[in-house]
Amino acid sequence: MNNLRSGFGAALPPVTLNIIIINVILWLAQVVFLRQGINLAELFGLHYIASEGFRVYQLVTYMFLHDSGSFMHVFSNMFAVFMFGRTLEHVWGSKRFLSFYLVTGVGAGLVQLVV
Repeated sequence: MNNLRSGFGAALPPVTLNIIIINVILWLAQVVFLRQGINLAELFGLHYIASEGFRVYQLVTYMFLHDSGSFMHVFSNMFAVFMFGRTLEHVWGSKRFLSFYLVTGVGAGLVQLVV
């Protein structure tokens, strides 16, 4: 029997669900803080390695930020996590999927810094 149900009513595995929740909460925080004059993207977005604004932690934090002016940006990204994440987490397990998510995110950031 296939334990992976389809559709929006299907239960999401824990890592996939938490990735979506964290990203949506942080997007909402970006919107709220920006209205107060605090740009979280400036603090936590990935800056060029030679710039004054670069911090090592940005290699992780940037992947949880989205365009605060575009609901469609965060929605489409989280829809992709919903579609692919639940399948990958079901097949690989939660630990391996979380490792994959974080390693590919940091790896993409490193490639961006090098290019």
